[in-house]
Amino acid sequence: MQPTRKPVIEYIGYLDSVRGIAALMVLFYHFIGWHWQNNAVHIASMFFNGSDAVSFFFVLSGFVLSYKYLVLEHSLDLRKFYINRIFRLMPAYMFVVLIQALYWNRTALNGHNMADLFVYNNQGFWNEMFLPRAQIKFYGAGWTLVIELVISFFVPFAIALARYNRKLLLGLLICILLEGSFISYFHIHFVLGVLLSAYYYDITTGVFRAKKWYRYRFLVLLGAIALYSIRHLDRISPLGTSLKNLLAYLNLDFFLFTGIASFVFIAFILSSAKAQKFLDQGIWRFYGRISYGIYLIHWLIVSIIFDYWSYIYPLFGTELAAFFVMLPVCMGVSTVLALLIHYAIELPFLRYGKRLTHKLKPSLVIGAPPSAAPEK
Repeated sequence: MQPTRKPVIEYIGYLDSVRGIAALMVLFYHFIGWHWQNNAVHIASMFFNGSDAVSFFFVLSGFVLSYKYLVLEHSLDLRKFYINRIFRLMPAYMFVVLIQALYWNRTALNGHNMADLFVYNNQGFWNEMFLPRAQIKFYGAGWTLVIELVISFFVPFAIALARYNRKLLLGLLICILLEGSFISYFHIHFVLGVLLSAYYYDITTGVFRAKKWYRYRFLVLLGAIALYSIRHLDRISPLGTSLKNLLAYLNLDFFLFTGIASFVFIAFILSSAKAQKFLDQGIWRFYGRISYGIYLIHWLIVSIIFDYWSYIYPLFGTELAAFFVMLPVCMGVSTVLALLIHYAIELPFLRYGKRLTHKLKPSLVIGAPPSAAPEK
């Protein structure tokens, strides 16, 4: 007897909430680690692990981008997919790079320097404005957006493969892993996300619960937590030369382990009604909506605070007092600016992209998949 499917959800709001929490973790991580590096900071970073939140973002992106086509069974028009993706990522990113470039040049906002920046491109501004060029100077976290955009062009092919036979995704993961370059780890993250969509019904119905390993799911979750924290565990207590040499020989990066951990976290959330209820609260949904803006703009706010830290902290007597005042200030300012970015840039361009693609004729279309019912 096949397990009963839950009704298909058009929009999974609680996963937006997870994205919002992850964006806040990145903010806290950069604020804590920008100025201080000690064991207390590394321990805190295990709970506010912004360095590996990028793994979570990438796996989640793979799931969200493929959910519409593998779970909701919509057709995928390649040209429309790419155009919508560009309008989703680029406008807000370009605005933030512009603001960052002006901040970098704040001491010389004159005609000569502006020509050097915008006309002659001597600072590489236009290279950074267009993500695939992968030149990062003004916005330090921009490398993650390069990966997000570039691998988005790869995701439809993973979706097509999953529609033909979802088990082929496992072969794709092995091939990417054997290739072994740094960028490959992030392809793996996105494919893991697509894999979550391909096995969505197995995860959300009784199929996985019927497996023998399911009784040990909390041990699996604990193992994932350890993998997700491996970078900071290594900083607190180094893993050892022999193990690191083995990882180097196998060309295995910590991002691979944090990607696997992120896969487990998302699978757990998809299968846990309690986790979904917690994440479906208003405050998390709010930060989920503005998560992209938080991720983009917090870098500037943190930069400003610590560029002028020697002037700020004496106002509060001690660095510790300044820390507890400026952290909520950083969060508050980032929230307000992210809200403005969301409504003034993100939403208008998203709507424009949808209107544009609605007028386009079909291009290369990946049709509706066969039934995604759990296999016998």
